[in-house]
Amino acid sequence: MRERGFEVITCPEAFSLLISNGMAFDYLAAVDGMDNVVQDTVMDMQIGLEDSFERVLRARGKPGVLLCDRGLMDGSAYMPQESWERLMRKRDISCVSELREGRYNAVYHLVTAAEGAEQFYTLENNAARTETPELARKLDNMTREAWVGHPNLKIFDNSTDFERKMQRIVEETAKLVGLPAQMQRVTTKFLLKRVPDLAEFPEDVKYQVFDVEKVCIIC
Repeated sequence: MRERGFEVITCPEAFSLLISNGMAFDYLAAVDGMDNVVQDTVMDMQIGLEDSFERVLRARGKPGVLLCDRGLMDGSAYMPQESWERLMRKRDISCVSELREGRYNAVYHLVTAAEGAEQFYTLENNAARTETPELARKLDNMTREAWVGHPNLKIFDNSTDFERKMQRIVEETAKLVGLPAQMQRVTTKFLLKRVPDLAEFPEDVKYQVFDVEKVCIIC
Protein backbone atom coordinates (compact mmCIF):
# COMPACT_ATOMS: atom_id res chain seq x y z
CA MET A 1 0.00 0.00 0.00
CA ARG A 2 2.81 2.41 0.82
CA GLU A 3 4.44 1.70 -2.54
CA ARG A 4 1.18 2.82 -4.17
CA GLY A 5 1.02 6.14 -2.30
CA PHE A 6 -1.07 5.17 0.73
CA GLU A 7 -0.31 5.97 4.33
CA VAL A 8 -0.65 2.79 6.41
CA ILE A 9 -1.00 2.35 10.16
CA THR A 10 -1.52 -0.96 11.94
CA CYS A 11 -3.66 -1.10 15.06
CA PRO A 12 -2.53 -3.74 17.60
CA GLU A 13 -4.81 -6.20 19.38
CA ALA A 14 -5.92 -4.75 22.72
CA PHE A 15 -6.00 -8.09 24.57
CA SER A 16 -2.41 -8.82 23.55
CA LEU A 17 -1.39 -5.44 24.98
CA LEU A 18 -2.88 -6.42 28.33
CA ILE A 19 -1.15 -9.81 28.32
CA SER A 20 2.22 -8.45 27.20
CA ASN A 21 2.15 -5.79 29.93
CA GLY A 22 1.56 -7.98 32.95
CA MET A 23 -2.03 -9.25 32.97
CA ALA A 24 -1.96 -13.02 33.50
CA PHE A 25 -4.53 -15.40 32.04
CA ASP A 26 -5.59 -16.42 35.55
CA TYR A 27 -7.00 -12.91 36.00
CA LEU A 28 -10.00 -14.08 33.99
CA ALA A 29 -11.08 -16.45 36.76
CA ALA A 30 -9.66 -14.51 39.71
CA VAL A 31 -13.01 -13.10 40.90
CA ASP A 32 -16.61 -13.49 39.82
CA GLY A 33 -17.36 -11.36 36.76
CA MET A 34 -13.70 -10.69 35.97
CA ASP A 35 -14.06 -11.99 32.40
CA ASN A 36 -16.73 -9.35 31.73
CA VAL A 37 -14.48 -6.63 33.16
CA VAL A 38 -11.63 -7.74 30.92
CA GLN A 39 -13.79 -7.82 27.77
CA ASP A 40 -15.24 -4.40 28.61
CA THR A 41 -11.71 -3.06 29.08
CA VAL A 42 -10.53 -4.64 25.82
CA MET A 43 -13.38 -2.93 23.99
CA ASP A 44 -12.51 0.45 25.53
CA MET A 45 -8.88 0.04 24.52
CA GLN A 46 -9.70 -1.16 21.01
CA ILE A 47 -12.07 1.74 20.35
CA GLY A 48 -9.51 4.21 21.68
CA LEU A 49 -6.70 2.80 19.56
CA GLU A 50 -8.76 2.60 16.37
CA ASP A 51 -10.24 6.08 16.75
CA SER A 52 -6.88 7.64 17.61
CA PHE A 53 -5.04 6.04 14.69
CA GLU A 54 -7.84 6.96 12.29
CA ARG A 55 -7.67 10.57 13.49
CA VAL A 56 -3.94 10.67 12.78
CA LEU A 57 -4.42 9.18 9.31
CA ARG A 58 -7.14 11.66 8.39
CA ALA A 59 -5.03 14.58 9.63
CA ARG A 60 -2.21 13.44 7.33
CA GLY A 61 -4.38 14.40 4.38
CA LYS A 62 -3.39 11.52 2.11
CA PRO A 63 -5.14 8.29 1.15
CA GLY A 64 -4.78 6.02 4.16
CA VAL A 65 -5.38 2.45 5.26
CA LEU A 66 -5.86 1.39 8.87
CA LEU A 67 -5.23 -2.33 9.41
CA CYS A 68 -6.69 -3.58 12.69
CA ASP A 69 -5.51 -6.79 14.33
CA ARG A 70 -8.87 -7.95 15.68
CA GLY A 71 -12.12 -6.02 15.75
CA LEU A 72 -14.81 -5.22 18.29
CA MET A 73 -17.07 -8.14 17.37
CA ASP A 74 -14.34 -10.64 18.23
CA GLY A 75 -15.15 -10.28 21.92
CA SER A 76 -18.50 -12.00 21.39
CA ALA A 77 -16.68 -15.24 20.52
CA TYR A 78 -15.10 -15.36 23.98
CA MET A 79 -18.21 -14.67 26.06
CA PRO A 80 -21.50 -16.47 26.68
CA GLN A 81 -24.31 -14.92 24.65
CA GLU A 82 -26.07 -13.53 27.72
CA SER A 83 -22.85 -11.89 28.94
CA TRP A 84 -22.27 -10.32 25.53
CA GLU A 85 -25.84 -8.98 25.45
CA ARG A 86 -25.40 -7.58 28.96
CA LEU A 87 -22.21 -5.84 27.85
CA MET A 88 -24.05 -4.33 24.87
CA ARG A 89 -26.77 -2.98 27.16
CA LYS A 90 -24.16 -1.55 29.53
CA ARG A 91 -22.54 0.28 26.64
CA ASP A 92 -25.93 1.43 25.31
CA ILE A 93 -25.42 -0.39 22.00
CA SER A 94 -28.81 -1.29 20.56
CA CYS A 95 -27.58 -3.06 17.42
CA VAL A 96 -24.28 -4.87 16.80
CA SER A 97 -24.14 -3.39 13.30
CA GLU A 98 -22.63 -0.35 15.05
CA LEU A 99 -19.62 -2.52 15.94
CA ARG A 100 -19.55 -4.46 12.69
CA GLU A 101 -20.17 -2.71 9.37
CA GLY A 102 -20.53 0.60 11.20
CA ARG A 103 -16.79 0.71 11.90
CA TYR A 104 -15.03 -1.51 9.37
CA ASN A 105 -15.01 -1.26 5.57
CA ALA A 106 -13.99 -4.90 5.29
CA VAL A 107 -13.32 -7.88 7.53
CA TYR A 108 -10.58 -10.33 6.58
CA HIS A 109 -10.71 -13.60 8.48
CA LEU A 110 -7.48 -15.57 8.23
CA VAL A 111 -8.30 -19.18 9.06
CA THR A 112 -6.01 -20.59 11.74
CA ALA A 113 -3.17 -22.81 10.61
CA ALA A 114 -4.69 -25.44 12.91
CA GLU A 115 -7.29 -25.99 10.17
CA GLY A 116 -5.69 -27.16 6.97
CA ALA A 117 -2.06 -26.38 7.80
CA GLU A 118 -1.66 -28.14 11.13
CA GLN A 119 2.06 -28.75 10.67
CA PHE A 120 2.65 -25.00 10.85
CA TYR A 121 0.49 -24.29 13.90
CA THR A 122 2.61 -22.99 16.78
CA LEU A 123 2.30 -21.04 20.03
CA GLU A 124 5.82 -19.66 19.86
CA ASN A 125 5.08 -16.50 17.85
CA ASN A 126 2.34 -15.07 20.09
CA ALA A 127 2.57 -14.80 23.89
CA ALA A 128 -1.21 -14.27 24.09
CA ARG A 129 -1.96 -17.61 22.38
CA THR A 130 -2.34 -20.74 24.50
CA GLU A 131 -4.87 -22.82 22.56
CA THR A 132 -4.45 -26.41 21.52
CA PRO A 133 -5.12 -27.06 17.82
CA GLU A 134 -8.59 -28.38 18.70
CA LEU A 135 -9.47 -25.28 20.72
CA ALA A 136 -7.92 -23.04 18.05
CA ARG A 137 -10.27 -24.51 15.44
CA LYS A 138 -13.27 -24.03 17.72
CA LEU A 139 -12.42 -20.41 18.51
CA ASP A 140 -11.62 -19.73 14.87
CA ASN A 141 -15.09 -20.86 13.86
CA MET A 142 -16.75 -18.84 16.63
CA THR A 143 -14.80 -15.73 15.66
CA ARG A 144 -15.73 -16.15 12.03
CA GLU A 145 -19.41 -16.48 12.95
CA ALA A 146 -19.21 -13.27 15.00
CA TRP A 147 -18.77 -11.32 11.75
CA VAL A 148 -21.55 -12.97 9.77
CA GLY A 149 -23.68 -10.14 8.41
CA HIS A 150 -20.84 -7.85 7.35
CA PRO A 151 -21.31 -7.29 3.61
CA ASN A 152 -17.59 -7.43 2.94
CA LEU A 153 -16.47 -10.43 5.02
CA LYS A 154 -13.67 -12.32 3.26
CA ILE A 155 -12.42 -15.73 4.38
CA PHE A 156 -8.81 -16.68 3.62
CA ASP A 157 -8.36 -20.40 4.15
CA ASN A 158 -5.24 -22.58 3.96
CA SER A 159 -5.94 -24.08 0.54
CA THR A 160 -2.70 -22.47 -0.67
CA ASP A 161 0.72 -22.02 0.91
CA PHE A 162 1.28 -19.09 3.26
CA GLU A 163 2.86 -16.80 0.66
CA ARG A 164 -0.10 -17.24 -1.68
CA LYS A 165 -2.47 -16.70 1.24
CA MET A 166 -0.82 -13.35 1.88
CA GLN A 167 -0.96 -12.50 -1.81
CA ARG A 168 -4.70 -13.14 -1.84
CA ILE A 169 -5.06 -10.67 1.03
CA VAL A 170 -2.96 -8.07 -0.80
CA GLU A 171 -5.08 -8.45 -3.93
CA GLU A 172 -8.35 -8.11 -2.02
CA THR A 173 -7.02 -5.01 -0.28
CA ALA A 174 -5.96 -3.52 -3.60
CA LYS A 175 -9.48 -4.01 -4.94
CA LEU A 176 -10.94 -2.47 -1.78
CA VAL A 177 -8.99 0.79 -2.19
CA GLY A 178 -9.44 0.97 -5.97
CA LEU A 179 -6.06 -0.33 -7.15
CA PRO A 180 -5.62 -2.83 -9.99
CA ALA A 181 -5.63 -6.45 -8.85
CA GLN A 182 -5.13 -9.75 -10.64
CA MET A 183 -7.77 -11.65 -8.70
CA GLN A 184 -11.29 -11.15 -10.00
CA ARG A 185 -14.18 -12.20 -7.78
CA VAL A 186 -17.82 -11.22 -7.90
CA THR A 187 -20.47 -11.58 -5.25
CA THR A 188 -23.08 -14.19 -6.12
CA LYS A 189 -26.73 -13.52 -5.31
CA PHE A 190 -29.68 -15.89 -5.64
CA LEU A 191 -33.32 -15.11 -6.36
CA LEU A 192 -35.41 -17.47 -4.23
CA LYS A 193 -38.78 -18.77 -5.35
CA ARG A 194 -40.18 -18.34 -1.84
CA VAL A 195 -39.26 -16.77 1.45
CA PRO A 196 -37.22 -19.36 3.40
CA ASP A 197 -38.50 -20.69 6.69
CA LEU A 198 -35.76 -19.78 9.15
CA ALA A 199 -37.03 -22.41 11.58
CA GLU A 200 -35.86 -25.05 9.10
CA PHE A 201 -32.27 -23.84 9.14
CA PRO A 202 -29.82 -26.21 10.87
CA GLU A 203 -28.56 -24.87 14.18
CA ASP A 204 -24.96 -24.80 12.94
CA VAL A 205 -25.84 -22.53 9.98
CA LYS A 206 -25.42 -18.91 11.00
CA TYR A 207 -27.36 -16.23 9.17
CA GLN A 208 -28.29 -12.57 9.33
CA VAL A 209 -31.54 -10.97 8.18
CA PHE A 210 -31.22 -7.38 6.98
CA ASP A 211 -32.70 -4.91 4.51
CA VAL A 212 -30.69 -3.50 1.62
CA GLU A 213 -31.52 -0.08 0.22
CA LYS A 214 -30.10 0.96 -3.15
CA VAL A 215 -30.24 4.55 -4.34
CA CYS A 216 -29.91 5.12 -8.08
CA ILE A 217 -29.04 8.54 -9.53
CA ILE A 218 -30.51 9.19 -12.98
CA CYS A 219 -28.29 11.53 -14.95
